[in-house]
Amino acid sequence: MTQLAIARVNGSNIAYHVQGDGPPLVLIMGYRLSSAAWPQKFVETLAKQFTVITFDNRGTGRSDKPVSGYALANMARDVAALLDEIGIERAYVLGYSMGGAIAQEFTKQFPHRVDALILCATMCGGPRATFADASVVRVMRDLDGYSPEQIARRIWEVTYAPGYLRENREQAEDQMRRETALPTPLHAADLQFQAFAEFDGAKALSQIRCPTLVLTGDLDRLVSPQNSKFIASHIPGASLIVIPNCGHRMMWEATDECIGFVTEFLTGVSEERLGKIGRASCR
Repeated sequence: MTQLAIARVNGSNIAYHVQGDGPPLVLIMGYRLSSAAWPQKFVETLAKQFTVITFDNRGTGRSDKPVSGYALANMARDVAALLDEIGIERAYVLGYSMGGAIAQEFTKQFPHRVDALILCATMCGGPRATFADASVVRVMRDLDGYSPEQIARRIWEVTYAPGYLRENREQAEDQMRRETALPTPLHAADLQFQAFAEFDGAKALSQIRCPTLVLTGDLDRLVSPQNSKFIASHIPGASLIVIPNCGHRMMWEATDECIGFVTEFLTGVSEERLGKIGRASCR
């Protein structure tokens, strides 16, 4: 892991890492989690082929925890300003869960900056989305009085597939310790949740023109796979992969498979772009 850096962007201090070599790939994390939550193998393997940018969304990790600015449109501007600070004009963009909604908003505002888009376990929001059952939402929302570790274990029950938790308890505990080392304060979590609930990006999907891959787990109780199917059907040319026996945390449950899907997709995008350049130079 490269050394932590702090950038002043869009009115907040945002903590970030840059590692690897190759085309830039920015990873946008989801609700209440910092960049420490990314599976280590996922980031380290991708960094062998890409310049991977990870960062702590406002409200998480070592970034500022303000009491405003959590609208996803504004968090997308955080991403743009961070890339400006690093000196990256265009990038591949991967968003997970709420981060996928931020990625959609980023693509809407800055389409010229997105070379390819990967949306993982996310939704477009609004009336076209399929929302979680009330019992699942209560698990995610009713957190007063719990310690960070208790919150993590409570949320496990609706984010991991049951089979994964039974067979990989030690890995889940290790993951929890990374995620709770710098816990997200409840005010920031509440504001992120509210912003995600208010997001509606359905109308913008048909305007996305960059190559797009949509990934979901077939057992996701928090963000139904129906959301990914809807997104993929409304983005021109988008590809959809439904990973079997995985819940909302499919990237943790099926890390190798996700690495393979992401790498294959982005390699294809890069080769297609080079082919177009080559054909243009021959004219």
